[in-house]
Amino acid sequence: MDRETSIYLDLVRFASTMVVMVSHLSFERFSGGYLKGAFPLGHEAVILFFVLSGYVISYVADVKENNLKDYTISRLARLYSVVIPALLLVPLLDAIGGALDAALYADQTLASYFPLRLLANLLFLQEAWTLSVRYLSDAPLWSLGYEFWYYLLFSVFVFLEGRKRCLLLLAASLAAGPKILLLMVPWLLGVGVYRLHKTQSLDRYLARFLFLLALLSFPFLFHAYSGINMYMKALLTEPLQGRLGYSANYATDYITALLVAVNLFSFKYLQIDFLDKTLVSLEGLIRYLANSAFTIYLFHFPLFLFFTAALGLEPGSIIQMAGLFGVTLLSCLLLAGVTEKKKGAWKRYLTRLFDRAESNSRLFLRQPAK
Repeated sequence: MDRETSIYLDLVRFASTMVVMVSHLSFERFSGGYLKGAFPLGHEAVILFFVLSGYVISYVADVKENNLKDYTISRLARLYSVVIPALLLVPLLDAIGGALDAALYADQTLASYFPLRLLANLLFLQEAWTLSVRYLSDAPLWSLGYEFWYYLLFSVFVFLEGRKRCLLLLAASLAAGPKILLLMVPWLLGVGVYRLHKTQSLDRYLARFLFLLALLSFPFLFHAYSGINMYMKALLTEPLQGRLGYSANYATDYITALLVAVNLFSFKYLQIDFLDKTLVSLEGLIRYLANSAFTIYLFHFPLFLFFTAALGLEPGSIIQMAGLFGVTLLSCLLLAGVTEKKKGAWKRYLTRLFDRAESNSRLFLRQPAK
């Protein structure tokens, strides 16, 4: 992957995280209705994450983590370096915030059957089949219940062969369920873009046309999404539609994913010196922000609630709304220093666990039968 494309992917990752933040800031309790139209964009940003993830995972599996053990350790370290701190810290934030402003948390913290909620989110089963197991106020955790299974299915397909590959693909697909598989299409589009980058080239003028077409088409198509989704829902029975959860708008999600894929594919071939030089000059800042994006994504909503309760903020004040956004973003950037930026420590710990497990299995297999 060339330097400019890598920086652009990081820029897109951070920008998408900001879109998700703004979409949640648009809730009445935070913004007083000022940002009401921003909420639907949050889901589209998650679809963008899926496309981006497919691209990046294809790259690292091809170049860096080209065996099953290294791939598995890196993926688990990436996930758990942020998920476990979130599972530990969010209950504390919710408890303090709820004590300060119970009304604010009344419909935002789902705490019934807490041990089961904790276990489901720890094992990434929160969205399997018809489940939708929210962990307290941390609603964004839903997408990891999709992402984990894409990592797993991809690793089985790439690193295994023959009957073992087929059986494990079937088993993982059955464990994940249809609604997760529905949104694997955007993720696979990211995989496809990476493969095309390796094998295809594109005229720079055509690339510029496609890049702008993808960017400019989205606002126009987005206005048609509600009509498209209503039509697709009318084709399904109500019970089935309700069970799709976050995958219910899969038709328009595919449109968004296709536009993102075209944008990412064409960027590599733009050959615009000013754009490339600008990205390189901002590389340090972009990398720093992008390396905090996962933490921002998982922690921002519980922190929105916590700071609103702790600071006694009232909806409707633009200054207070901006302050809430700023203090939450700053807190997430600080948290990233002990979460995803400690991924290396998690990798070392998981490597020791895997090595120990391999050693124990070899000893067991060498024992003579009695």
